[in-house]
Amino acid sequence: NKIISTCMVVRIDGLSYNCRPFAIIENLVTDQEHRQNGYAKEVVTRAIDIAKDWNCYKVILETGTQQKWKWQFYRDCGLNQGEKTSFIKRFS
Repeated sequence: NKIISTCMVVRIDGLSYNCRPFAIIENLVTDQEHRQNGYAKEVVTRAIDIAKDWNCYKVILETGTQQKWKWQFYRDCGLNQGEKTSFIKRFS
């Protein structure tokens, strides 16, 4: 009874696109011993399906990684890179 892979998907009510919501995927984590077995892709695919069920007009996943293989993984999940520019302010 161990969590192998997980993420958070959050719905945000919006004002554009006829007031349709959008979703954000955050905190995608897969146990190191279980990577490259398809679990993370299943988790992301399910999060995207949840966003569709919520009638979201888009889903966003941001990453701070510079590891190109992770970028390719996100593209393989059907996410597009470079459509938007992200600005972040962190609080301590």
